Amino acid sequence: MQLINKKKCLIAITVGALLACIPMQAAGYKKNKSVNYHPVNFYYNGGQKYLSTVPISIDGTTYLPARTFCDAVGLEINWDQSNGNLYVTSGSNYSSVLSLQTELRAKDYEIASLKQELAKLKSSGVTSTSSSSGYDQTSGTDILGTELTATENELERLYEDYFDDIELDFRVRVSGSRLSVKISYDTSAENKAFNKLSTREIKNFVEDVCDTVRDRHDDIIIDGTIIYTGSNTNKYEFSYSKKDTLTYGSNYDFDETDVINAVKKTSSINIKDYSQSISINKVEASISDSREIVTFKIYIDVTSSIKEAWNMNKGLDTDTTLRTSLRDIARNIESETDYDIQGIVYDSNNNTTIATYDYEYNEINKYGI
Repeated sequence: MQLINKKKCLIAITVGALLACIPMQAAGYKKNKSVNYHPVNFYYNGGQKYLSTVPISIDGTTYLPARTFCDAVGLEINWDQSNGNLYVTSGSNYSSVLSLQTELRAKDYEIASLKQELAKLKSSGVTSTSSSSGYDQTSGTDILGTELTATENELERLYEDYFDDIELDFRVRVSGSRLSVKISYDTSAENKAFNKLSTREIKNFVEDVCDTVRDRHDDIIIDGTIIYTGSNTNKYEFSYSKKDTLTYGSNYDFDETDVINAVKKTSSINIKDYSQSISINKVEASISDSREIVTFKIYIDVTSSIKEAWNMNKGLDTDTTLRTSLRDIARNIESETDYDIQGIVYDSNNNTTIATYDYEYNEINKYGI
């Protein structure tokens, strides 16, 4: 069982204290009685909580079971009898409460912003805002919703078709003391086109977007994300400081462990003119430097009988049985990445390549051994 961090450890100690020494006020308590059960109204953060167990008073101290307490406040608790450890972590209810609180704060901010916008419009006599004409640059976080919409429209006009084969959508919002810019696309074909972009191409695009936003909104940090909504993946993240310094990075949808686990779903392959399955004894995965192709690598032990059958069907796409085995592996990988997929088969005895496979064209090249 994984140990909790210092913050969670403090929670566990606090709950332990509840078990041992923190009294709770209970009406009708009589000190002369050694043991008593008393209904207790329990409140947490101002709200009354249901207790599944009635607290017990022993010699003047009222005890509440740790599990009852944790259930009431949305914490998860586990007891490891083997080593006498009590583990307390933030449970799903706790996370849900935090999520709701965050959402409420965002709504409160949105309402306040709309009220401010209405006040400005009323004082100036303006009933609508043009997306481009007569635009005044804002400063800091004092930005109206209509001004954010105008910025979105301007970004759409300038950059929607910035890249070939990718249609981009833009959303601009104030988030705390920063301006959040979300750029998105949604199809698998667009994602493949994005994966083929060079780092320089993406950086130039991001710089252009930030320059446009800065022209319209001054003295505020710009945080941005490029998102592939088809798999809800953050592809690229960037930040533009108040002094117009750009920092950036990528978060591509490739996880070597996930790809290897997908390959391991298949434990063996088959080849033409060989009656038995051939066990896979080692698996690897990698991504090309251009970040366009994911390659899975499988290793097999080649015996004399396998070698004889192997050499009977060598060359481009001659072994349809092996091609089917490698295609099935690639299909398992396909759910883990949007990159093109290729496979390589190695002879474990001498670590040499004995076959390659291209999933996009479903073609295999089988070398002699």
